[in-house]
Amino acid sequence: VRPGCNVALNNPCDVRPGCNVAMWDPAGCFDHLSWDPYASTICEICGIDKDDNRVVICDECHSGFHTYCLRPVMVNIPNDEWICAACCGRTNTQISFEEYSENLRGKHYDILKYLGIHKKYKNPGEFLSANAEA
Repeated sequence: VRPGCNVALNNPCDVRPGCNVAMWDPAGCFDHLSWDPYASTICEICGIDKDDNRVVICDECHSGFHTYCLRPVMVNIPNDEWICAACCGRTNTQISFEEYSENLRGKHYDILKYLGIHKKYKNPGEFLSANAEA
């Protein structure tokens, strides 16, 4: 408790950006519950803070990336965890789509995973039979 003040303050180092330090919170959980990761996340590639609905946040380093800034461009927002290229150990993140697609040739499960449908269809046969009329 600060001298002359009757409310206990959280340690400012423990407060997430944008939260009010002086709010009464005896359990110390308000700052964690009210934190909006998109309010303070800027795309690591372009450095612009817009299109929050198109930003994915790495589950390891908590950095944000626009889906259209990533290479290859991310078409579907992942439902599960997502790890950025830096955290998964990839050093060369700038490869052409042609090179990337050539690397996927014959890797059917990886193609389904790239399209974000690997949990629904375990192999290409399931996908083809489900979409035969398309």
